Amino acid sequence: MRITITNTFSSRKISKHFRARELMCPCCRGCKIDAQLLEALEDIRSALGNAPIHINSGYRCERHNQEVNGSKKSQHMEGKAADIWAEGKTPEQVYDAACAILARCGGIIKHKTYVHVDVRADKYREDASNE
Repeated sequence: MRITITNTFSSRKISKHFRARELMCPCCRGCKIDAQLLEALEDIRSALGNAPIHINSGYRCERHNQEVNGSKKSQHMEGKAADIWAEGKTPEQVYDAACAILARCGGIIKHKTYVHVDVRADKYREDASNE
C-alpha cells in the first residue's frame, strides 16, 4: 500500500518515529511512501537498539531524481526507497541490520556515509562504499 501525503500534513507522524516531511521530495514537497518501507525503517531502527534514523533522501519526483542522477527506474520515485544513516552507528552496522530485516527481498546498498534501503520484490545487495 502506498501512502500519498500533501504538504498540509507534512509535520504529522506517519509511523512511530517518522514524520512525512522527512521523506518528502525536496523540490516539489510531494510524498508517496510505501507502507512496507515505513515498516522496514522502523524495524531497522529497532534492530539498531532504537538508534534514531535520519533520512538523506526519501521520495523523489522525476525531476529531482534526474537532478541527482538517480536511476531511471529508481525505487525512490515509487516511494519504496530511502537513503539513511543512524546516530552512533556505522554504515556497516546499518547495512547489517537492514540485511537482517530484509533477508529475502529488497535492495540494500552500502555507501561511505549512508545506506540505501528499498522494498523491491527481489533481493539486491551492493557495497558501493569504495566508490
